[in-house]
Amino acid sequence: MSDLIIVFDVGTTGSRTIIFDIDGKEIGRAYEEYPLERQPVGISEQDPMIWWNSVKNTCNSS
Repeated sequence: MSDLIIVFDVGTTGSRTIIFDIDGKEIGRAYEEYPLERQPVGISEQDPMIWWNSVKNTCNSS
């Protein structure tokens, strides 16, 4: 198995996984959006399990 570099980008509305080989060539990429829950003004909250599941999903489809 060759060495790989995996990058996870978890943002406000979705997560992205990008896989590179050791030379920097992109091997795979996936993005998944997740719901943004409306909160009262001044409050920000997200469920980390949504992030974790999205990262797992994008890893499996990259």
